[in-house]
Order: sequence, then C-alpha cells, then structure tokens
Amino acid sequence: MKQSGQCPKCNSLSIWNNSQVHKNRKRPTRRWIIVRLARWPWNRKYAFKDEYVCLDCGYSETFIDEDGLKAIRKYGATD
Repeated sequence: MKQSGQCPKCNSLSIWNNSQVHKNRKRPTRRWIIVRLARWPWNRKYAFKDEYVCLDCGYSETFIDEDGLKAIRKYGATD
C-alpha cells in the first residue's frame, strides 16, 4: 500500500495517509510511540507512525519511519 499506492484487499487507488497532515503543522499530529531513553519523562524520543487507509474498503496499514525504527532498536519502546 505504501509503495504501490493501491489497496491489496480491493485494488482501489483511493488511499489516504497522514504524512502530509504532519508535515503541514508546527506540532506533531501523527500517532507515535514513545522511545524510552531513560526513566525521566523529559529524556525520550518519538517514533512516528505513518498510517495508510483505503477510502473504499477501510483496510489500513501502519509503518514506522527509519529514524523511529533505529531509536526503537537502540532504546526499546513503550506506549
């Protein structure tokens, strides 16, 4: 879905994703995962989830960007 722009369930090309919503705002609006760097709340990073949704059948997929994956691999993650 992310690479092809097509729904694997119904083959629709009507795909919505939240990456543009995030880029057009000053503060993050995408869902995120907290990456734990330490026990202190101010010492953390975020891994953002990119959501892709078929506007015809509702099928959805979620991806984490490469920077977020690196942080999760290194530090672990919590919700």
